[in-house]
Amino acid sequence: MEQREYDKICKEILSIINQETGKEFEYLDNKCDLERDLCLDSLEMVSLQIAIEDWFGFEFDPLYDDFDQCFSTFGNLCAYVAGKAEKEK
Repeated sequence: MEQREYDKICKEILSIINQETGKEFEYLDNKCDLERDLCLDSLEMVSLQIAIEDWFGFEFDPLYDDFDQCFSTFGNLCAYVAGKAEKEK
């Protein structure tokens, strides 16, 4: 995947995070911990998951996807979604 496509996915995820949390983050570092640094609780994490699935048109697979790993940091989430997008092509 080209860097430009990856950056676009990260910006879309940032927009979804802003929408779901009601906050306005201009930038999130890849190491930003979604739960600890953004103070997202379990309900907000599920809402974020659903919003990402709706936006990107795929579902997280509970049998194969490690939810805790995918949603641990902003960078992990971007990498996971980018990987799913690449497979869908």
